[in-house]
Amino acid sequence: TSGSYGVYIGSGSSMTLTDNNLEDIVGNGIKIGSNGQSSLISGNSISNVYNGSYGIYTGSNSGLITISDNNLENIDGTGIYFHSGDGPSISNNSIINASSSGIYINGSANDGLISGNTITDGASSGYGIGFSSNVSNFSVSDNEISNKEYGIFLGDYSDYNVIAGNEIINNTNTGIEIGNNSDNNFVDNNSIKFNGSYGIYGLSNNNLEVGNNIIDSNASYGIYCSNQSSNFNIYD
Repeated sequence: TSGSYGVYIGSGSSMTLTDNNLEDIVGNGIKIGSNGQSSLISGNSISNVYNGSYGIYTGSNSGLITISDNNLENIDGTGIYFHSGDGPSISNNSIINASSSGIYINGSANDGLISGNTITDGASSGYGIGFSSNVSNFSVSDNEISNKEYGIFLGDYSDYNVIAGNEIINNTNTGIEIGNNSDNNFVDNNSIKFNGSYGIYGLSNNNLEVGNNIIDSNASYGIYCSNQSSNFNIYD
């Protein structure tokens, strides 16, 4: 299908959107306005989305939603945008050439999984995976991110998150950045190479654990921690 929206649902819960082919859209590929709890968005192909929009957009209070195995390509905007809610699972999606972020979590979200996604190309600005602020207990694992600005960006006041097993290569800025006053986070077993600034950059973080990462050929420091941080633990 083509048009202003591929699929638009104002609000609702327990929806299933699977195996659709959506292309040449001036708007959003799939948009769920709000209250999309316990919904499934899977197996869709979304391409050529224009006008600074989203490939997949889920509105407020979209907890326990599953977004998996979708192919998104040539998105003029963000690939997958999750507004808020607890327990989202975003996994095994392919996001190629999104002009802004690949996956973006707006905030007010907890207990989520972002895993096994491939995100590449499309922006000298934007995140491979980005979090606004005030997110906690997310697992960000086994994603492949390349040719964005930042690889993974964790916003301010975001605690108890795990970033592990990701491959972050050839982004124009920092591989992994942990925002201000984000505490008790764990960064482990990532491969971070050929990025245009820091490998890992921490800002005023307490109890940040960084270990078993392969950090090579980044333009600035491999690991940088600001002097306002405490209990910063680096290990191999």
